[in-house]
Amino acid sequence: MRRLFLIGIIIFLVLTVVTAAGICAGTDHVKLYSEANSQYAAGEYAQALSLYLQLIERDINNHSLYYNTANAYFKLGETGYARLYYERALLLNPFDRDVRNNLRFLQNNMKEKIVPLYNEGLFKALSSLSSFITQRILGILEIIFFTAFIIVIHLYLIFPSLRENLRGSVYGSLALFMIFLVLLFALNSYEKNHPKGVVVDETIEVLSAPVIESEVLFSVYEGAKMKLKEERGDWIRISISDGREGWIQKGIIEFI
Repeated sequence: MRRLFLIGIIIFLVLTVVTAAGICAGTDHVKLYSEANSQYAAGEYAQALSLYLQLIERDINNHSLYYNTANAYFKLGETGYARLYYERALLLNPFDRDVRNNLRFLQNNMKEKIVPLYNEGLFKALSSLSSFITQRILGILEIIFFTAFIIVIHLYLIFPSLRENLRGSVYGSLALFMIFLVLLFALNSYEKNHPKGVVVDETIEVLSAPVIESEVLFSVYEGAKMKLKEERGDWIRISISDGREGWIQKGIIEFI
């Protein structure tokens, strides 16, 4: 009995220390973020960016942090990194109007405005709709319908008189949960194999083959977004939304 009491005390102390460490770390992050925002408001964009990046290096995964980082990069004239962090912010919160408006403004002021291959009518509407479908959103929907299924199945088991009325809800919530689960796995697999990236250098040349001496097909400029199609050694084949494809060396774009 005494041994169990001591084990309980040790577990309590460990949890207390871990919790206190987490609170201290969280307080430090808040102070650093507030200081970064103050520097940004004062027009000290380089100092603000340095502080934002310190938070990102600490694995703070927050859409507002990414958004502010993108704004700081944009103020400093670094279009590529600005777009990179706007895109990362959208992955976490695709419904943020400020992020979308700033990203649209950035795209309209890039050196080369890339017009998607299918950019009219139904294709444009579907493309716009798909930009709101992220792994995070699918994960939230999956949790919602799983929770609904658990609630409905409990009601079904507890109240026999309601079973006839609840049967459709049981099957419906379970079906929706399974659908979003499959979509989540499919999207995760696709994005893992075909990640999107952003050009952060001023200009990069896209080649016809994964050989340094091969023909230059075209150039892409800072801020351009592309998708990985294939990997071969130190080379990757990329595609742009306007239909152009080619090869570039690894490490010269930043993946979202």
